[in-house]
Amino acid sequence: MRRQSDGATWVHASPRRPINEYLFPDDVVTAPLKMQQIFERVEARCFCGHTHVAGVFTGEPDFYPPADLAG
Repeated sequence: MRRQSDGATWVHASPRRPINEYLFPDDVVTAPLKMQQIFERVEARCFCGHTHVAGVFTGEPDFYPPADLAG
């Protein structure tokens, strides 16, 4: 499932595989090609629900858990 709205992409899993791909914080370090391929499919913002891990992935690449985003 993929939806576009107001410059954002909404997917169940990932922009690369919208139905069945998990994103994990460790992917930033252990799977750089995976993350590159995912970010190539993001124009501005993407919201993924299938991660089961709250937080923000950035294009640097980095992962920020909720505690790091407070404030």
